[in-house]
Amino acid sequence: MPHRRIIVAVTVCLFCIVAGVFFRGSAAATNQRATRNSSALVAERAERIRIQRTNLKKAIIFYRQATWKWQAVASMPRTPTSYAERKAQGLGYLHWSLKQWFRRSAKVRSYVQQHPWVRLVHRTYAYRRCIIDHESRSSGVYRARNPKSTASGAYQFLDSTWQSMVDNFRRYYHRDVTTVRRAVDAPPAVQDAIAAYAIKADHGEPWQECHGIPLAVD
Repeated sequence: MPHRRIIVAVTVCLFCIVAGVFFRGSAAATNQRATRNSSALVAERAERIRIQRTNLKKAIIFYRQATWKWQAVASMPRTPTSYAERKAQGLGYLHWSLKQWFRRSAKVRSYVQQHPWVRLVHRTYAYRRCIIDHESRSSGVYRARNPKSTASGAYQFLDSTWQSMVDNFRRYYHRDVTTVRRAVDAPPAVQDAIAAYAIKADHGEPWQECHGIPLAVD
């Protein structure tokens, strides 16, 4: 009996030792797996943020270029930029910057769509510069007056031609852009619009010296 008790006690002790080793090993493995899982989650989150940051920067570039394109069409100055998004890391700033460029792009695009002749003014830029160089560059451009006739303004419209073109412009675009009777009394933007329409309608016939200059593509 004493020997049997000793054997049972030894067996119980060995079992406890083995169980302790097993459970300690199991706990260590669990901790290692948890650490690996935590590291994987951190890396995965960092990768998601990196991808989101990259996509936001690409979107900012897209809407900035779109804004500048529409501003060029509308003969507006470019909105300046410091390109701060290139070094930015915070998602909050990138979201804010994207929203600003998206709004600018939408605003200028809406302006061009509401004023369809703006595209034509843009397309005829080189042709109109040629006309100004020949007609009024040395005599005041938009304020030029011909002392020998009723021709005036940057494009030297005769009063009768100006009134006819303004009426045709109104019928074509269904808009009244001016009520003045002489070109010189109209703002530069209106003179440009009427000249662009005249180039399109008459194929530049009044300005033979500028024939051959192609219209730009939007």
